[in-house]
Amino acid sequence: MRQVGITDLYHAARAVQAVPSTNREQFCRELLWRAHVADKYVKRLRKLHAEWVDGSLRAAALAQCSIAQKGIDASDFRRCLLIVLTTFHEGYHQSSSSSGLHLVRQGLHM
Repeated sequence: MRQVGITDLYHAARAVQAVPSTNREQFCRELLWRAHVADKYVKRLRKLHAEWVDGSLRAAALAQCSIAQKGIDASDFRRCLLIVLTTFHEGYHQSSSSSGLHLVRQGLHM
C-alpha cells in the first residue's frame, strides 16, 4: 500500500462509517487489503488497477462507497477513525527492504 496520509485516513473512516457497526472491523481489514493489492498491481504492471486504482487507501475507500451518502456524525466518525487506525496498527507492520519501507499484511495468504 502506498504511504498513508490524513486524507487516506479520512476517506477510509468515512467508508467504514457507511457500513453497519457489526461489520466495520472486517470491512476495514478488507479495505486495507484492497489498497495493498492495488499497490502491488500498479508496481508490477505499471498501470492502475481497474477497481482500486492507484494503491492508496483513499482510492480503495472511494471505490467502495459513496461518501456523500450521509452527513458526518462526529462521535461516530471518531469511532470509525479509531477502527481504521487500530486495524492498520494491528494488521500491518512496516518492514524495511532494499526498496524502502513497505507494508505486509500479517496472516494473509495471497
